[in-house]
Amino acid sequence: MSQTYTVKAGDTLLAIAIQQQVDFNQILALNPKYQPNPDLIQIGDIIRLPQPVTAETNQPISPVAPLEPKRPLCNAGSLETPPQCEGTDIKNVLFVTKEQGKQYYCLDEKAQQYLEEEASYTQQLIEGFQRVLEQAPDAQTASEQDHLEHINKKKQWAIDAANAGAIAVEQPKNETQAASAPQDDNPKRVEAKLKELEQRRRFVSSYRPPFLKDESSVDDVKARVLQSIEKEITYYEQLAEPTTNPQKPATSAVTLENFTHSKTLTTKPASKHIVEVFSVRQNQFVYVRAEFLEREQTYWRKRTTTQTMLSKLRDGNVGAFKDAIIKDIKDGITKKIENPEIELVFKEWKAEGGNSGEWKASHYILNEDGDTRFATSAEAQLLRWGASAAVKSTFEPSKGNVDIGIKAEAAYSLAEASVEFTSYLPYEAGFPISLSYTDANKQTMNYSFGRFRTNCTAKLSCFAGAMVSGSAGVSNQGSQNSQQPAGHSILLAPSVGMGVNQATGQVGVKAEGFVGAQVGGELSGGLEWQHPEKETTLSFSELAKLKAEGNLSVGAGFGGDFQIILDDGQLILYCNGRIVWGAGGSGGFGATVNFEQIWELAQVIWDGLQYVDYRQLDNVNNDMYEYLTQSSYMAFATNLVTTVSNPAQAWKNAILAGSTKVNIWWNRRQSQQIEAEILARHIVNKQAWSGITPDKLQPETIGMMLDTLAETFYDSWEKDQERAICYLLGNSIYSWRKFEEVLARINPEGKKQNSDKSLFNNLARLNAILDYAQQQEFNDWVHNLAQEDKLTKLAQVKGTTRPFTPYTGNRFDMKRNQVGVQLASIGRTPQNGRYV
Repeated sequence: MSQTYTVKAGDTLLAIAIQQQVDFNQILALNPKYQPNPDLIQIGDIIRLPQPVTAETNQPISPVAPLEPKRPLCNAGSLETPPQCEGTDIKNVLFVTKEQGKQYYCLDEKAQQYLEEEASYTQQLIEGFQRVLEQAPDAQTASEQDHLEHINKKKQWAIDAANAGAIAVEQPKNETQAASAPQDDNPKRVEAKLKELEQRRRFVSSYRPPFLKDESSVDDVKARVLQSIEKEITYYEQLAEPTTNPQKPATSAVTLENFTHSKTLTTKPASKHIVEVFSVRQNQFVYVRAEFLEREQTYWRKRTTTQTMLSKLRDGNVGAFKDAIIKDIKDGITKKIENPEIELVFKEWKAEGGNSGEWKASHYILNEDGDTRFATSAEAQLLRWGASAAVKSTFEPSKGNVDIGIKAEAAYSLAEASVEFTSYLPYEAGFPISLSYTDANKQTMNYSFGRFRTNCTAKLSCFAGAMVSGSAGVSNQGSQNSQQPAGHSILLAPSVGMGVNQATGQVGVKAEGFVGAQVGGELSGGLEWQHPEKETTLSFSELAKLKAEGNLSVGAGFGGDFQIILDDGQLILYCNGRIVWGAGGSGGFGATVNFEQIWELAQVIWDGLQYVDYRQLDNVNNDMYEYLTQSSYMAFATNLVTTVSNPAQAWKNAILAGSTKVNIWWNRRQSQQIEAEILARHIVNKQAWSGITPDKLQPETIGMMLDTLAETFYDSWEKDQERAICYLLGNSIYSWRKFEEVLARINPEGKKQNSDKSLFNNLARLNAILDYAQQQEFNDWVHNLAQEDKLTKLAQVKGTTRPFTPYTGNRFDMKRNQVGVQLASIGRTPQNGRYV
């Protein structure tokens, strides 16, 4: 049951976050409808709050004691010694997978007892993993909370296995380092808000509208606005004060750091993972810890498997093969087998049937079709051990479940150590992602921004091109060098890393924190994003394809959830591993995007800019941002992407035009007055906006548009230009912050001019093309926007967002003389504007 809070009078979302000791961004992630505008909360709204997540469960799932480095003392109180040369009674024969059938081992009764005991311990671990797997949430119904809780259980199992010495984990770089606490960014958000309010207060205090006849009316408005701003400053100063609320449990996600630095990771990590051996007595694989193998091999009798012996089995003469083994034991280990049990074991071992596939494959014995192969790497052995929790021990292709933070059905081929599954990752509802931006205090902050998921197919195999539906038809008679990293250990690990194979461009995975883990396997599928406003549905839009090859590695400095870049005309979507794997995901990859999808990506960027109130956004590179700025201006200032009579879809067509066409047009611009005429027609034509609201226009584009329209206004003297200016200001200015950004960029290139003087000068330019009545309206609009902050709130208070009344008929012509005088007074002598 999720925790909730009911909004009361005077609440803000940030104040609720501080009061509840929850990061503001977490509240946005749980309540996506407020992401477009956190100010739009209403009294009585129910706010979802995160459930506490304990970083350490401290409840072992499969407690198994570490291995004793030496065999226990015998009854006489002395250490057991390795066996002598004569009279050994053989109880079992073992083949160690990693040795590829080149030798075998004979075990006496005591060694067999220790083997059975060891196998019971590793089986106890895998039964614990089976219980974890059974509790894995379903992909279709899983939430972030379900995923976090399950990853925590999986992490605890990994700690148990590491403590027991069954899996080898990396040594922490700093032994004393503790799991990092979740960072509380709420104080930074309060500081940034205070900085914005102080800047707004300074602007309003300093602004003196030009050309006014009655300054007293402005003073009255200014006093009212400053009083409102002071009230907001007081409110946020109170939020900045330390609270005395009792400490609440942390709501941090599980991380790799929590695993390797866990307080319950108490033993020295093993150097190697679990080891696979084939027991003739049990006619199956059993699994032992690497330290057990190293300890016990000194007590086992090692024999070399000759080519003559193996050729008998290859030729189908199973009886002769068994006889050869028995003869080799008699000749090489003991002259007399005191107990005929081993002979009975070999007699019952039906190598020609039953589990013969395991035996044949483990020794590279080809079947009659010549296509049997067997994976012997440490990862392959780890997979088969873990798979025993989900599938019957058979070397025929089979179905079972995998634990990838959720439960998913997979196809297994244990001989090849191949697994293939298709699922939504990290789960069908998607993982909450964040924008990364720079706030008013130059601090890097995050802002929740919808959800991301991958409709993913994963193929994990030790052999290139292997498919789990059947053999690929290639024998593996050669060395282990033909095996490639497969990424199998992610099925046991709580933390998954991602990377790209530089040679093939395949996206692969690895288990973070596991010794020897390398990026392997192959992931492909669709990368999908859900808009916050579609939270009540599972409506996702595909942004890019994760292809089987040709993907790109992320740079060392990449740390955000995603980044959209334009590089020499190529679109690339970079993704962090956590938006694929959820909690514990790391690394990343870049997926190339067809340029036809730039319109969808552009809308993602425009929404993101608006959500962070037009702060510097790290999720888009400069080339992409500039392309959107210039192509958006071109959409409205030229007829190249539309026709004079029908400007429908002008904005979309311009974005899809491509950087070459946009650059050619941009570099050949000449007449500002011609651009102004086209701008005036297109801006007020709703069809030209391609279904996108004007408030999505970037400040740079609006600044260039206003510059062109205002600079040529007197010479053109067209009513449409006045209407276009009014429409732009009343529909594209989302907030006070955006208005300041636009004012700073009213110039031909849309470049920011960092001074209050430039803001006031550009305000004077806008005032200069208005008469006294229009100026009064416009400056009231400026002050009211400063007070209400958002244009939507201004509309609620004033009933309109129109900054002034455009004129028609004689009234428009009657103001020309006044406009000419005003332009001359600010040094803007009317002339035929041209780019030089």
